[in-house]
Amino acid sequence: GQYSGWLLLELCALEPLNVNDLSELSRLLVNDTTYAFFNLTVLNLNTSRAYIDTLVISPLHLEVLSSYDSKGVTIEFHVEYSHTPPPELELHRGCVGHILTVALVDDSGEAYFEGLLSNSTTTIYLKYSELMELFIFKQVKLGVEVYWRGIEKRAVLVPLTRSPELEFIPIGLSLLKIEENMLEVEVVSLIDNTPQSVSIDGTIAVYINGTRTTCDIVKFGSKYRVRLPSQARIGRGEIELYFIPEPSKDTVYYVYPMRV
Repeated sequence: GQYSGWLLLELCALEPLNVNDLSELSRLLVNDTTYAFFNLTVLNLNTSRAYIDTLVISPLHLEVLSSYDSKGVTIEFHVEYSHTPPPELELHRGCVGHILTVALVDDSGEAYFEGLLSNSTTTIYLKYSELMELFIFKQVKLGVEVYWRGIEKRAVLVPLTRSPELEFIPIGLSLLKIEENMLEVEVVSLIDNTPQSVSIDGTIAVYINGTRTTCDIVKFGSKYRVRLPSQARIGRGEIELYFIPEPSKDTVYYVYPMRV
């Protein structure tokens, strides 16, 4: 026929850049159920074969988890469909398998970091040194946006996505006391390079001459007592302490090391 040998590359039920279409879609989203579903039939004009299926339209829901090590933070993004079709359709919510990009953007829409979605999940590893250079002791809020990339690689913002706003906060350790080979330190925020005591759960990693060293560490409140090996030499810059926060959700810490 006229379209013999052609492939169907894209099918659009709603135009995502049309505000009126989005308002119509919103009315079809009730609580966590989507009533935006369509019966799709594709016929082969040369045979009697027909492809019949149900097309369900749902926005996305995005969750974020940040985990830390001594040198940086891994931000994991998990994307799933935010709405399910009515139970009578007997359709299950599957994984998001589209070609999607997750981006951290500022208020102007400028993208700072991006990750390509794979099996509903993507991760971005950010070194503390990179964040220190970028934010310089500032408390910064970045939004999370999801883009669909079509055949021509053109990025189209996925509308109505539920996503958190991430707050980047500088933190570090403040030296309170030195007694022989024992250090007493406190976890502090460093917004505008002004130390302020803060309560954040985590652990401390000690490096001596670049090698991670096991030390006896006692925690009390936001403070820690670190007993160094007897051969450690305080005051020569050979000892580095890194605070490693527990995993966090909507807050991302970038950690300054302490050198003594």
